[in-house]
Amino acid sequence: APDIWYFKDTNGDGKADVRRKVFTGFSRYNVQAIMNNMKWGLDHRIYGSAAGNGGIVKHAGDEHAGEKGVSLARRDFRFDPITEKLEATSGGERYGNCFDDWGNRFLCNIRNPVQHVLLPAHYLARNPHLVVPRTVNDVAESGDQLRVFRISEPEAWRTYRAQRWSLDRVNYPRSELIGAGFWTSSSGATVYRGGAYGDAFRDNVFIGEVAGNLVHRQILTRDGVTFKSRRADPDTEFVRSTDNWFRPVNFVNGPDGCLHVLDMYRETIEHPWSIPDDIKAKLDLSSGNDRGRIWRITPPGFELAKSMPKFPKLSKATTQELVAHLESPHRWWRETAHRLIYERQDKSAENDLRKMLRDSEIPQARLHAIWSLVGLGVLLRDDITRAAIDEN
Repeated sequence: APDIWYFKDTNGDGKADVRRKVFTGFSRYNVQAIMNNMKWGLDHRIYGSAAGNGGIVKHAGDEHAGEKGVSLARRDFRFDPITEKLEATSGGERYGNCFDDWGNRFLCNIRNPVQHVLLPAHYLARNPHLVVPRTVNDVAESGDQLRVFRISEPEAWRTYRAQRWSLDRVNYPRSELIGAGFWTSSSGATVYRGGAYGDAFRDNVFIGEVAGNLVHRQILTRDGVTFKSRRADPDTEFVRSTDNWFRPVNFVNGPDGCLHVLDMYRETIEHPWSIPDDIKAKLDLSSGNDRGRIWRITPPGFELAKSMPKFPKLSKATTQELVAHLESPHRWWRETAHRLIYERQDKSAENDLRKMLRDSEIPQARLHAIWSLVGLGVLLRDDITRAAIDEN
């Protein structure tokens, strides 16, 4: 923030020859709410979280000097990667933005571990007279008394601050008036969509509780037009560390079918506004800014050769091979193939996609097929009819 840049390597030397500022105007007012987590959607748009900071976002460059810009006040954003048209979308929570296999979008926000974007802004815009108090639904239990089960010792300054605030009877969330043990910093909510862990973990949501040095897991289930989720691990967490520097801020469904963890690895993680000046003077808030780690979580007995017998190079795959990858059990391969089919705009894929929509036994593949037909501009009425009567 405040910018989104586009980088491209045109000659394969691993360096970006094209470096272009595309958008500007994202607010940086709150460092805990910087725009983040851009993801490619089924509809061939790139979605991102504006995180509550908002801003008036417009194209960068002198040729766009008179552009009005898009207000993101308490909303997120998406843009078309070809036309670069940017629009506001429902959301506006904090650090996190992910999809499930079906295009449902999920967020998280401090003491709200899992949230579902229930009412898309582009539908609500059709009736400006309709007042909607909230477009996001709390899927998981939320609030300032949600327990987490850390095994790291709370930092001395955090315990001291909580005691002081409690004695001063300040009007803060109750989770902040106790040194540790409650949700205060949910981050990077990610639906697991790989094939390495088995069906028991599919559609589980993983969230980092960065102040507690742990990774939490929720089990997601349908609830009418939205979802409910519940704690998966009673009285414990999916990952717990005794290391106070372990800060799991985000997650990635990797090409190996495993969940990868982005560990910011910092000594102190807290909003500077939330630390009294006399305590802040004794802390180094930049300690660890030269560090950071990536972990891969593997199931017991995991062997990469069994999970993925071969790693084809999708950039060199034929269009027909890309269509076949839409049936992969691993989200990374499906979505990368989905994106490349759109980028290439090779309409020779039409017949294979239509056959997949008709015959594939994998519902995710049928979904990717119809959206790929949309992206190629060859969708027919019969395709919509077939999807409308699909058994899934």
